[in-house]
Amino acid sequence: MSVKQEIHQAINGEKDNKKIDAIIMGYAKQKEMTAICRPMVLQGKQGVGIFIKGGLSKWFCNGIDLLDEVHHLQRIGYKVEV
Repeated sequence: MSVKQEIHQAINGEKDNKKIDAIIMGYAKQKEMTAICRPMVLQGKQGVGIFIKGGLSKWFCNGIDLLDEVHHLQRIGYKVEV
């Protein structure tokens, strides 16, 4: 069963957004969803890469975009290591 299917099954028709958020956060902690930010150079440009499950997920050279992505990852339950 995929992660999306497991979360969908856990929510199971729940309508209260606070309860849904709590279910997702509990699942994230259970699965230890972690993203790691590391400085890196890509194609000659200095920036920051976000690695999820050991692979490069996204790369940013703009700090505002990076902060926006970190906030988004935290909102959906990821623990972000800087």
